[in-house]
Amino acid sequence: MTPDVVVDIGNTRFKWGRCRYGEPGIITALAVPDDRAAWDHARREWDLPDSAAWAISSVNPERCDRLTAWIRETGGTPFVFEHHSQIHLPIKANPAESVGFDRLFNIIAVRSLVESGSCAIVADIGTAVTVDLLDCDGAFAGGSIFPGLRLMAKALHDYTAKLPIVEPAPQSFQSPGLTTEQAIQCGIFGALAGGVDALVNGLAASCPKSPSVYLTGGDAARLKNVLTTGMNFRFFVRPLLTLEGIRIAAEALP
Repeated sequence: MTPDVVVDIGNTRFKWGRCRYGEPGIITALAVPDDRAAWDHARREWDLPDSAAWAISSVNPERCDRLTAWIRETGGTPFVFEHHSQIHLPIKANPAESVGFDRLFNIIAVRSLVESGSCAIVADIGTAVTVDLLDCDGAFAGGSIFPGLRLMAKALHDYTAKLPIVEPAPQSFQSPGLTTEQAIQCGIFGALAGGVDALVNGLAASCPKSPSVYLTGGDAARLKNVLTTGMNFRFFVRPLLTLEGIRIAAEALP
């Protein structure tokens, strides 16, 4: 399959990537609202053919159904990854079907970036945070999941009597926090950065050689200059990693 567009439907965002036959990688990408008018606008802006082929990964079935119905209405052909057998990647998890597609696509993308036989680690910083390992056998070898910034902020508000709902701070945040809001921002950011650092270091200890570390996801930019792992390992920020993995997996299909 040669996709014209790859789509990652997450818990809070639609991410589209425009592919072009004969050229490597994603040509351009954007976050598209869950809105048919926005989809129509993006389709016109990208000058997509009526017969465009779409490769889709989704963690939200209802959103996925709306998008695939719209694609068919416009004359396109949607392909949705629905089973792990459609992905050519060894999975060292039990059961393999329990692993989210987004985590697997990240590993597929990273596997194309490192030398054969090398380990690598992917930290995907979004609504949830995943930190996963590509092992020396070229397999998905497990990892960790914990709440992202907004989930932590929401939990503090929802499960306490007086703490306010707080938007995560930008990359430069007040430390120590001089107000309750700043204290929450400081705390959740520190928990995120410290958690990613600890998990990366733990996975790296299982690798025979120092692994490359790849950071992706909507909040990746917030962390890239504060993680201590950036001083210990080869460290890369790849905002389009999941889309690249979808593209690679789609191109491996008949």
